[in-house]
Amino acid sequence: MHNGRGISHLIVEGDDRVMMRTVGRVSDLAEDVSQGTAAEDASRHAAATWSLPDFAFKSIIIDKGQAQREVGDTLIVSGADGLVVQVKSRVDATDREEREANWVTKNATKGIRQASGSIRYLATNTIRATNERKDELEIDGPGTRWLSLVILDHPDVPEV
Repeated sequence: MHNGRGISHLIVEGDDRVMMRTVGRVSDLAEDVSQGTAAEDASRHAAATWSLPDFAFKSIIIDKGQAQREVGDTLIVSGADGLVVQVKSRVDATDREEREANWVTKNATKGIRQASGSIRYLATNTIRATNERKDELEIDGPGTRWLSLVILDHPDVPEV
């Protein structure tokens, strides 16, 4: 979560506690694409920057009936461990704390639901994905233990 003052927080919810780590100053998002796409790209590039270019993969698009679905915004895979990353970015935030708190709750829930759908797909499918070094690799979805991570990009995170 980004607090509008250039500081981001990593929040991890465990079985019996919630942990938060201050990450530091964040960069501005690219302006030549939509804010949501820019936030997704920035998240994937950040993972690659933190020594993960071999393990950070772009999302893949799959056909589901007559529609197409995205499997994660980013996948991070190392050995038998995988992370499905979903990114939600707030456009046109207001100064109404209740409205912004509702946005956070709604989009955290949506991100978790999307990540769960991706994990259901990955649990039964081997996929080919491209990492940040531009290598296309096979990922053994059923042989990977998957977790989900939702990143909320918000200019002024309300108390929730």
